[in-house]
Amino acid sequence: MRVVRLLGGFSLVVLGILKHDTISSAFGFFFVYQGLFNVSCCGAGSCSNSQIETAKMKQLNKSEEILYEEIK
Repeated sequence: MRVVRLLGGFSLVVLGILKHDTISSAFGFFFVYQGLFNVSCCGAGSCSNSQIETAKMKQLNKSEEILYEEIK
């Protein structure tokens, strides 16, 4: 994923420079920064929600007896 960010970022930087577009260049530099330093919303595996996943698995594995009442 880092390589994709780097290539996309460099492409946007070049495109922004050629077209004199500041926004494209800014996004390009942002993606280059992410690719070089491995920084993003989930950089270095910080998006792991193991506590939530564990709680969901416990809830799914918990068996409860369901009582049914027959209606005629």
